[in-house]
Amino acid sequence: MGYGDLPPSARYRSPAPDNPLSFTWCLLPFILEIGALAFPISRRVVKWVIVPAIFGCYAKLMTMGSESPVAGYGIGTIIAYHALQVLDLLVFSDPQKDEGFVFYPPPYSSSGAPVDPDKADSSSDTDSEEINRQLATTHTEKTDRGIRYSDLPTTLSRLGWATTLAFSPRLLHFRNSPETHRLPASATTRAGFLHYYGLRTLALYILIDYICYYMRIIDPEYSQPIFPTSGSTYSPHLRSNPAPPSWYPTHPPSNAILATWVWSATLYCIRQGTQAGAIFIFLTLAHHLLALTMVALQPVFPGSWTEPSSYVPLFATLRLEEGLPGFWGKSWHGTFKRIFTSPADYFGIGEKSPLRFGLAFLLSGLLHSAGAWTQGRRWRGPLVFFLLQGLGGSAEVMVRNGLKKRGMTVGNSLVLRWVVGVWVVGWLFWTGRWFTDEYRLGGLWTGEPVPWSIWRGGGRGGGRRGGGLGGGGLRGRG
Repeated sequence: MGYGDLPPSARYRSPAPDNPLSFTWCLLPFILEIGALAFPISRRVVKWVIVPAIFGCYAKLMTMGSESPVAGYGIGTIIAYHALQVLDLLVFSDPQKDEGFVFYPPPYSSSGAPVDPDKADSSSDTDSEEINRQLATTHTEKTDRGIRYSDLPTTLSRLGWATTLAFSPRLLHFRNSPETHRLPASATTRAGFLHYYGLRTLALYILIDYICYYMRIIDPEYSQPIFPTSGSTYSPHLRSNPAPPSWYPTHPPSNAILATWVWSATLYCIRQGTQAGAIFIFLTLAHHLLALTMVALQPVFPGSWTEPSSYVPLFATLRLEEGLPGFWGKSWHGTFKRIFTSPADYFGIGEKSPLRFGLAFLLSGLLHSAGAWTQGRRWRGPLVFFLLQGLGGSAEVMVRNGLKKRGMTVGNSLVLRWVVGVWVVGWLFWTGRWFTDEYRLGGLWTGEPVPWSIWRGGGRGGGRRGGGLGGGGLRGRG
C-alpha cells in the first residue's frame, strides 16, 4: 500500500506544527536586514542591536513548524541561510563601503551601454557571444560602470540596491560574486533564453513526475514517512528494512554472502541514485520556472531582476576527475557558496587550508540540519553527511599533494581520472544515506512538485491510481 492509499486520518502529520509558522516573524528579519543595508546606520548599532534582534526572530522561528513536511523543511533551511547571510553582510563586511559590493546593471553591449532587450532578440550569434564575454569580464575591468552605495541619490534607490543585495544569494552582477557559471551563447538574448530554458523545463517536469510515480507507486515502502509513535519519531525496523520495489527480486538469489551483498548494494545504489536525481531535477526545475517567469516579464518590468544574465545555470558540467572539492565547488550549485566561505575570509583562513574546507561543510551541515529540525525535529543526518564531505575532501587533497610531489597529477593520467571519478561517486553514494534518510522518513516525499501528472492518472499531481502513462500495472505490493 502506498502513501496515497492511506485515509486522511492516517496520513503523516509532521511532529513540528504545534507552534504554526507566523508570517510576521518571517518578515521581520528581512525588513531589519534591508533597513540596515539601505540606511546609513552606525556599524556599532547594526552589529550590537539589529543583528541580535534578527537572531532573536530566528530563535522564535526555530520553534515553529508546519503540518506539511515540505514546508517544514523550507522553514529551517531559509532561517539558516538568512542567518549566515546576515553575518556575511552585516558583520563580516560593510556593503555600503566595500568595493566588492559595487553593482553592475546587466547586460552590456560592446560599447558598455545597456542592451535593448527588443534589439537583443534579433541580434546575431556574434552579438550574443559578445554579451556573454562582457558578462564574463573581470569585475575590475567594469569599475567605471559600477554603481556604489554612495552613488545612490534617493532613499528609494538605496532600498532597491539593498533589496537586490539581500535577495541575491549568488550576488550576480556584484563585483565580489563567487559565481562561475555562464549562460550558453544561444541563451543570452531574451528569445534564446526562453527557448533554451523552456525546453529543459518541459523535460525536467516529465522527469520529476516520473520519479514521484516511481517512489510512491513502484517503491512505496521506501518513500513513505515513518509515523511518530510512543514518543519515537522513527521506527528503526522500518528505517532499515523497507520492502524492495515491485520489479526488484524480493530476496537474494542465494544465501551466499556475495550474492546477498550484491543484492543489497544494488538496491541501495538504485534508491540513492533515484533520490540524488530527484534533488538535482527539483532544484533545477524550480530555478528554471523562476527564471522563465522573470525573463518573460522583461518587456513589462525591465531591469536586472528580469535580465537573462541574472539566471545563469544552477549547475555546471559534471567533472568527476576534479574530485570532491571540484564537485562541490564547481559542478554543484553555488547558491550558498559565499555564505559558507565568508567566515573563513573574515578570519583570514587561506584558500588552501583544510580548516577552510572543513568550516564550509560544517556550515552547510548546520544549514541543512536546520531544515530537518523544523521538518520533523531531526538534525543529525545532514550534519554527518556534510562533515563527511569535508573529511573526504580533505583526505583527497592530502593524497593529491602527495602524488604531486612524486610528479604525478590526475589530469595527466587517464587511469587516475577514472580512479578519482569512482572515488567521488562511491563516497557520495556511501555517505548519501545520512542525508536522504532524514528527509524521506520525515515526509519530504509527501509533497507534490507538479500540479498535473502524466504518469499518475493524467489528473492532479496528487493522483495515485489508474490511467496515465504509468497505468496501474506496476503498483507496489499491497
